[in-house]
Amino acid sequence: RLSGVPQAERRKKAEAVLEEVGLGGSAEVPVKGYSKGMRQRLGLAQALVHDPELLVLDEPLDGLDPMGRLHLRGLIARQRERGRTVFFSSHVLSDVEAVSDQLVVLDGGQVAYEGSVEGLGGSDASVDVQFAAPAEARDELAKVAGVELGSRGDLCEALCPNAEVADRLVAAVIDKGGRIASLVPRRANLEEVFLERFGAGKGAGTSTPKAAGKES
Repeated sequence: RLSGVPQAERRKKAEAVLEEVGLGGSAEVPVKGYSKGMRQRLGLAQALVHDPELLVLDEPLDGLDPMGRLHLRGLIARQRERGRTVFFSSHVLSDVEAVSDQLVVLDGGQVAYEGSVEGLGGSDASVDVQFAAPAEARDELAKVAGVELGSRGDLCEALCPNAEVADRLVAAVIDKGGRIASLVPRRANLEEVFLERFGAGKGAGTSTPKAAGKES
């Protein structure tokens, strides 16, 4: 009633959203017997029951087991297909990365970043280059890559900071009579980028920064 759902539709609508959040078999169970994860699901059902255009959720995945997190992450992501915007807070950055296209990072109560998820990490992905080359050429190749060479079995390995450096290294390896075994682009995940930019010693305050994901 408080959600503005017409009386004739209430039971049908309630059953539908409970099923959607994974509580279809628990509708008759008293809420006092719900686990924390079940209460989280119930809260999301309450938020969805009146088909809002905007959902504001505070730590919606807190207390869920891995399968529950996966299920509700998918449910939140699907709201975009329904033309809804979801604004949610979370300190679990893998959840933010999985369902968000825009984010706001708060550090010490101040906005430290606002923009796309991709924009936080920059446009360049590092490139893992594995190659074989004559032993006498390896010091020179390390200078081209700008990093210390590692080894992977019989191969040398260099994690180049971007594609431009990787291209220079590939050309140098071939010029020295070597061969390229593999080129693998690697983009840091949101948690790695966050810790690099806002981790210990980077920002003000001692509180854990919060990330907010927004879908539109």
